[in-house]
Amino acid sequence: MSQLGKGDVMRVLSLGTTVLVLSATAATALAQQSWAPADTTVLSRRDRAFVRFAFQPGYVLPTSDFVKGSNAAGEPIEFYQALRLELGWHATGQKLWHDLYHNPAYGLGFYLANFSNDAELGDPAAIYAFLLWPFYRFQNYDISAEIGFGYAFPWKHFDRETNPFNSALGSKGSVYIDAAFTATWRLTPRWDLAAGAGFTHFSNGGTAKPNLGLNTIQPVVNFRYNFTQQVEDADFQIPADRQTQTYSSLRIERIGTDRSQRKIRWISRC
Repeated sequence: MSQLGKGDVMRVLSLGTTVLVLSATAATALAQQSWAPADTTVLSRRDRAFVRFAFQPGYVLPTSDFVKGSNAAGEPIEFYQALRLELGWHATGQKLWHDLYHNPAYGLGFYLANFSNDAELGDPAAIYAFLLWPFYRFQNYDISAEIGFGYAFPWKHFDRETNPFNSALGSKGSVYIDAAFTATWRLTPRWDLAAGAGFTHFSNGGTAKPNLGLNTIQPVVNFRYNFTQQVEDADFQIPADRQTQTYSSLRIERIGTDRSQRKIRWISRC
């Protein structure tokens, strides 16, 4: 199986750094009213930021004859490897949607993959946004669901003359969809380690034929560096006028006026 060479690594670092620098200037505005817990100082976006990075090998699901071995190489495409670099932000806990999703994290990422068939697939990259939802928290670790959505390019796509076997992708660009379940351990106040399993899907949505797509499953192992150290859970009171809200078609009702919630706070210790 071919490996990511030095040139590939330099390319992912260069392009990934560009993406992260640009994303650091992006503003995310959600029109929700907010509240702040007593005796805390809410950190700025920069201070709530984190960086995640990972080397990610995985298995390509045999969902087409092309992947199974009906290709120019005459060999199945069974494994792939990728590099991933992300810039994200922890929620402050000030908004209702923060509370609903247990203080999630969100951000932008850059991805570079190698499918061991450069001649027919190329070395695609992807730029995507992600949401990390910690649905169960413990003192030093949490269990999370994560979803990412973006754009992957440039593929070496189907061509009747130059690439006639590629039934997986019919266009240079495709949708990138990624989902994972992970457990994250707090190694130090700034460093976290996450491990779990994920699924990735590439497809152009039928905008060009053929489009059988590519699907992968993979172990997830990544390291996260938080620019500000985390603190322990803090109790706070949800105001009574915020305890019943309607979210889209799903009604979430918070009943009672004396119910406290516990969640991670990101505060300054200075």
